[in-house]
Amino acid sequence: MEKERHYTRYVKSGKNYQPIGETRDVLPAGFYYPVYDSYHDKAYFTQKDLIMPKLYVLPNDVQIEILDDIKRFWQSEDRYKQFGNVYKRNILLYSLPGNGKTSLITIMCNKLIEEHDGIVIFIDNVSALTAYHSCMERFRDVEPNRKVITIIEDFERLAKDDHYTAMLLQLLDGNTQFDNVVTIATTNYPQILEKRFTCRPSRFNLVIEYKKPNEEVRRAYITMKLKDAGMNVDDPKIKADIERYVFKTDGYTFDFVKEVIQGIYVDQIDETTLFERLNEIIKKNGKVVVSEEESKKIGFAYEKAKRIGGLLCSSNDQSTEPRPIDPEEGEGYGECDGIEEDEGTLDDEWASNSSTHNQVKVSGFGIPVKLPQEIREAFENPEEPSMDKLISHRNKIMKEWAEKDKEDDKGN
Repeated sequence: MEKERHYTRYVKSGKNYQPIGETRDVLPAGFYYPVYDSYHDKAYFTQKDLIMPKLYVLPNDVQIEILDDIKRFWQSEDRYKQFGNVYKRNILLYSLPGNGKTSLITIMCNKLIEEHDGIVIFIDNVSALTAYHSCMERFRDVEPNRKVITIIEDFERLAKDDHYTAMLLQLLDGNTQFDNVVTIATTNYPQILEKRFTCRPSRFNLVIEYKKPNEEVRRAYITMKLKDAGMNVDDPKIKADIERYVFKTDGYTFDFVKEVIQGIYVDQIDETTLFERLNEIIKKNGKVVVSEEESKKIGFAYEKAKRIGGLLCSSNDQSTEPRPIDPEEGEGYGECDGIEEDEGTLDDEWASNSSTHNQVKVSGFGIPVKLPQEIREAFENPEEPSMDKLISHRNKIMKEWAEKDKEDDKGN
C-alpha cells in the first residue's frame, strides 16, 4: 500500500524552500473562522460545518427587504466604482432572542455560496475579531474579487470593550477596508449599543429589526413544515389544525413556533400540555427558581402566604374587592411587597403555631397585622379558609386603619 503523503509541494521564500501539504488555488465555497498565529505570523481559515434544519424563505417583509438589499448590492459593483466608494455593505440586524436571525443569515449565506461561489467568515469571539484583518489581507492577495459575507454574532459583546471597539470601527469603515464584502452584525440588545454604531450610515447602512412572526408568516411556516413531512395540507382536518396553531402561537418568537411542531408531531406531546408548558416558559421569562429555594422564603406555606398577602393588601382606591398581589413584586403605598414575621424569618416554627408567630406585617404598609385563628390555621390546614372570612378580615383592618388616620389628623 502506498504511504500517505503529508507534503506534496514546496513554498519558496527567498532562497528557502519549505515542504507543504496539498495546495488550492482558491478557498472552497463555504463557512470559515479566521485564525491568526502571531508567533509564526501565519493566517489561515478553519472550515466551519453547519448543521441546520431546512430553511424557508417566508412572506416576511424584513426577510424580503434584506434579501433584496443584498441582491441589489451584488449587482451594483460598477456604480460603486463610478462614485469611488468602497464596495461594501454593512447591516445591523436586531431582534428578540430566538426570533430567527440565525436562520435568515444562513439563507443569505447559502444564496452567496450557491449563486456566487462565495465564502462566509464568522466572527463570534475576540480571537476571530483579532485575526480577521490579517486573514482578509492575505485572502485578498490570493483572491482579490471573491464575494464575502462576514458575520459578527452578538455584536454588543465585542462593542462593550474599547480595545475591540476600535477593531470593529476599523472593520466597518476604517482606513483599510475590503471590497466585495457584506458585513452582517447581530444583536439581541440594540439599546446598549452606542450611537456611533447605530446612527452612522457609513458604519451600518441598514439598521433593521427582525420582528416576531405575524399571522401570515406563522401560517406559511407551519404549512411548509407539515407539507415537507408528507402531510396533505389541503385536508380539512390538517387545515383546521394549522389555523388553530396559528391562533395559539400569537406573540410567539420563531423558536417557540418551531417547538410547537416539534412537540406535537415529533415528540408526540399532547397539544394542551405542550401549550401550557410553552406559555409557562414565556411567563417566567427565564426566571427559573429551584422549588426548594422558593419554599424557603416563608417556609412550606409560601403559596398560601402569597394568597393571604394579596387579600391583606388593598388597591390605592381601597376597593372592597380582593386583589391577588404577589408579595414579592408590589411596592409602595397600597401594595404588598412581602410578608414577613416581626422577627426573623418564617420557618418550620410557624407550623407549630407558636404564639410568637401570631403576627405578620404587610411590609408595603409596615404595620403588623394580628392574624385571626382561621388565617393562621390556613398555613397548616390543607383546606382553604373561607374567602368571605379573609375578605371580611381585610376590610376590617382597612377600616381600623382609616379610623386611626382620622384620629391622628385630629390630633395634629
